[in-house]
Parts: sequence; structure tokens; C-alpha cells
Amino acid sequence: MKKMTTNWEPCCEKIIPVPRQGILKGDVAMYLLLKDGGRYRCQFDTVYKAKSDPKKMPEWHFIQHKLTREDRSDAKNQKWQLAEHSVASRSALP
Repeated sequence: MKKMTTNWEPCCEKIIPVPRQGILKGDVAMYLLLKDGGRYRCQFDTVYKAKSDPKKMPEWHFIQHKLTREDRSDAKNQKWQLAEHSVASRSALP
């Protein structure tokens, strides 16, 4: 039986600065929703690097992601368009 996905669940990415390398490393677990109510877990490790050397590295923070998938399929091809909405914030904890 084929498992059909419907969309992505909202998620939160943890961003940690690595000043010596001038990059930000991210860690996020995202879940694809299945038609039968189940979920597929996807683990992403991301690296963000600026085109020029940053003057000041940002502190560690969180990025909340919401991906939405629109079906753009026709009779010949299966196509989807992904749209992302993101908000970055620091932890509210001291």
C-alpha cells in the first residue's frame, strides 16, 4: 500500500552560532503528515553562511517554520509548490 503525504507539520529549528567558522548551524526535525493520520519524520541539519564575513554573529536562537504545499499537478506531471513562513526568536528563558 502506498503512503500518501498531505502536508508538513509546523516545526522549530534550533540555531547555534559557530564564530570560528563564521557559520550558523541548525538542527530541526520536521514531520510529513500522511493521509491515514500517521507521520514521517525528517531530520535536517542546516548550515547558514553569509556571503561576506559577519561583523557580529547572532546569538543562538530558534526559527519556527510552517511549510505549506499546494498541488499544481496536471494530467501528465505531478507538481507541487512549497511556501514557507518563518519567524525567528530568542528563548524566553533567562
